[in-house]
Amino acid sequence: LTVSSSKDLTMQLSWSDVRLHGSGSDWSVFLPADAGEATVALTVSDRAGNVISEQYSVSGVAAPQLTLLSATTVTAGDPLAALLLIDAGDNTVADVSFVLDGTELRQLTFDGNPVGITTLPLALEGQQLSLTAAVTDEFGRRTQVARTIEVLPIDRPVEVLQRADSVLELQTEENAQLQAARFGAAQENLAAEPLWSQPFLLPIQGFGSSGYGDPRRYFAGGDVSFHLGTDLAAPSGTEIRASNDGVVVLAETLPLAGGTVVIDHGGGITSRY
Repeated sequence: LTVSSSKDLTMQLSWSDVRLHGSGSDWSVFLPADAGEATVALTVSDRAGNVISEQYSVSGVAAPQLTLLSATTVTAGDPLAALLLIDAGDNTVADVSFVLDGTELRQLTFDGNPVGITTLPLALEGQQLSLTAAVTDEFGRRTQVARTIEVLPIDRPVEVLQRADSVLELQTEENAQLQAARFGAAQENLAAEPLWSQPFLLPIQGFGSSGYGDPRRYFAGGDVSFHLGTDLAAPSGTEIRASNDGVVVLAETLPLAGGTVVIDHGGGITSRY
């Protein structure tokens, strides 16, 4: 607030709980604004005893109002999406972030709203995780909203796979590294924005012979690992459809996975067949 006059004045200002005094022909002050309506009251007087009082109504811009939508219980290994609804009012939001237990999540946009996405590692089963969404507005104010995510354990029996010795012989460290390198090279330059607009679908309508995250052993008494795919059994020759729009980034035979196709759906999401 700036007061300018053709002659020297004595000035008194009240604003919220602030009381200020000044003198002279020019006076400038910076006042902290609160959200909502408030009143600035100014009284000036000169040496002749003339007094002028004025009041000014000031509307402080409120901080953004946030609503965070997500599941509160998620099974280990499953995906998690968090949708943030932002009521910015007269504000401009400059930055949005999603953080799950200290790790910032990848973001997409859905129907004009920011979405944080991730998958919950299998090792997190039984834990309580803190999910926080935050925005920074044009005034540098940070507003956040949080909720707790409970990671449910995978309560399934351990499968023992009956595999031929010729198949087990392929499971060497060298083959694992070769396959990982091919997957890594195929996914080096994925599309940043989503390439899909419709829901994901199953590639076939078949019998689910082994689910994602199923605990399994490759032989009796062996170490337990978790299945990182979903097995769908169907008659030989069944047409396999892409689960959604995207771009094929890998199509070859790999030493462990066999005939393999990888599709980039954008937004950091791929599907493997």
